[in-house]
Amino acid sequence: FVNTSGHHDAKMSVSWTIEGQITHKLSWVDDVMEEWKVEFRTSSQPTAELPRLIFVSHSFGAYLAQQVLLRRPALLQQTQQIIHLMPFIRFDPPPLQKTMLSKLAHSYEYTIPMLSNSVWALSSTLPRKLIDIYLNKVVGLDCDKGRKITLDVCTHPNMIRNH
Repeated sequence: FVNTSGHHDAKMSVSWTIEGQITHKLSWVDDVMEEWKVEFRTSSQPTAELPRLIFVSHSFGAYLAQQVLLRRPALLQQTQQIIHLMPFIRFDPPPLQKTMLSKLAHSYEYTIPMLSNSVWALSSTLPRKLIDIYLNKVVGLDCDKGRKITLDVCTHPNMIRNH
C-alpha cells in the first residue's frame, strides 16, 4: 500500500515549530490510515485487519516518529518495526570507540536486538526514578524534556519491542 497523502493538497497551515511538525505528522498518519480503511472497505476484503506499520526515520525524524507513537498507543500497537537512521557522519569518536562502533554497525542484525533486549530488561526492572538519575548524572542528559522522552521510550514495552 503506497500513500500519496500530502502530495495532492497544498495545506500550508503547518506551524514550523516542533510541536507543529509533530501535529502535522500525526495528521499525515491519520490520513494514511483513513485512506487505507477506505481502500479496503471498497475492496474484496472489507474486514481486513489494520496494516502492520514500519517507520523508517533519520536524525530529527527519529524524534518525530517517537513522539507520534508515544502519543498514539494504537499506532504503536500496530507497529511492526521502527528503524532510526542516525547521522553518524558528523560524529568523530576517538579511534577505539570508532572501531567498536564500526564493529557494532557491521553486525547490526545481532547487536540491535541484543541492545534493545538489554535496555528493555533493565528498564522493566529498574524504577523510573533510578533510570532518570542515570540519564542525568551518568549519560549527561540534563534536559528535563529530553530525559522524559527518553524515559517514555525506554520504559514503554511496545516501543522497546518494536525497535
